[in-house]
Amino acid sequence: MKIFWEKFKHNLRFTENEKKVIIFLISTFTIGATIKLFGINFSQTENVFDYSQVENEFEKSSISETISFDSNQLKNKDTVSNEKKVTNKLIDINVATIDELTQLPSIGISTANKIVEYRNKNGKFKLKEDLKKIKGIGEKKFEKLKKLITIKTN
Repeated sequence: MKIFWEKFKHNLRFTENEKKVIIFLISTFTIGATIKLFGINFSQTENVFDYSQVENEFEKSSISETISFDSNQLKNKDTVSNEKKVTNKLIDINVATIDELTQLPSIGISTANKIVEYRNKNGKFKLKEDLKKIKGIGEKKFEKLKKLITIKTN
């Protein structure tokens, strides 16, 4: 066996460090395969948590919440997304602040900023339709807005 090992080392021409790495890898693989093959368990106790009680409590609470669900809570997609943006008064787009503009449907902070910037750069809006000159406000968005905005002339 020793002769075989010497021929093996001589023919492969590895450096000493490479030989050590190869021996380490082979040893590690062998130990791992042995542990896997024989199912050796090094832990003293198995920590297994029984989730059945927690699952039962969760199911009970989910069922009671489902039963108490009020059908009036159902809303269509547009109502939910624009719920905070319902306003009762017309908003004058020539004097409205960013906060007031964001109360309009489909107008977020970014679009409100664009409206104010446009107004500061180009002066007051003369027509409601001038709002379509702002990037991000197309025909569809304008149709939602035109009944909620006004342009007061002073």
